[in-house]
Amino acid sequence: MPDEANDQPNRTRSRWIRDCVVVFGLLMALSLVLVYVIAGRHQHSLISPPHSGVTLQEFQAQRGSIIDREHVAVAAAYGGEVVVVTGKLSPRWMLPSGPPIYVFDGANGILIDWTSDSGDDDRFKSAWGDVLK
Repeated sequence: MPDEANDQPNRTRSRWIRDCVVVFGLLMALSLVLVYVIAGRHQHSLISPPHSGVTLQEFQAQRGSIIDREHVAVAAAYGGEVVVVTGKLSPRWMLPSGPPIYVFDGANGILIDWTSDSGDDDRFKSAWGDVLK
């Protein structure tokens, strides 16, 4: 019996340590998810247009660093012209399936539409698919 009495505090201590390790692991996992969400929101804010009604000139001045200069094109759409600007692909950790794309009215340069991920946005593809080919 004396051995059982001495063994009880050791079991309690080992359970406490195990519980602390589990709680620490859960807190670390939660922290990583939180960092990913915050970083994702920040990345999205970097590629979002500064405001609705932004012109191409304003967009270039404020978000010029995200524009892929080799992928700016003028295309015919809906009886007029549009300027299609492709942004640089988001970092791989964001798991993008395509780059952001911005569509500006060719006549007045005002932003008409945009998508943060051209590979997954079916609405954008159905609206602008013919222009993007």
